Amino acid sequence: MEPRVEAVGKALVEVMATDAWPRAFGACAEALAPMGGDEIVERLIETRARVEDAHARGDDEIEARCVAEWLHRLTEILIREPGFASVLQHLLNEVLTPLLAPSERGHYRMIGMTNRVEGHYVFGGDIHGGSIGQSIGRDQVRDS
Repeated sequence: MEPRVEAVGKALVEVMATDAWPRAFGACAEALAPMGGDEIVERLIETRARVEDAHARGDDEIEARCVAEWLHRLTEILIREPGFASVLQHLLNEVLTPLLAPSERGHYRMIGMTNRVEGHYVFGGDIHGGSIGQSIGRDQVRDS
């Protein structure tokens, strides 16, 4: 699973379970609506109600199902719209993570990967003067 999808899906449901959700709702609806219209906004409202009910009853299973549903929904959007990754990163960095309890914020880390391959083609298929570089860092992913 794409790390940003996993992080946003989990953080989204975590924030829904807090009093901070009303502050996050507008930004989330604005960011996600272009990808799913009114339906996605309705799903945010519906999920929030389910999460509140689950917390009131102490039912962790419902919350886990809500996370799974958002992971699936966000993955589907990302498959259709690869540029959506930047929206996810914005939601995570600027909207969701700051609203989490300080003890929860540390669970999210950066993981980024950049690969670079350069070379010069020489007749016969040989590559001369080429180089390969790879950089791996941490991105926003929640440790389980």
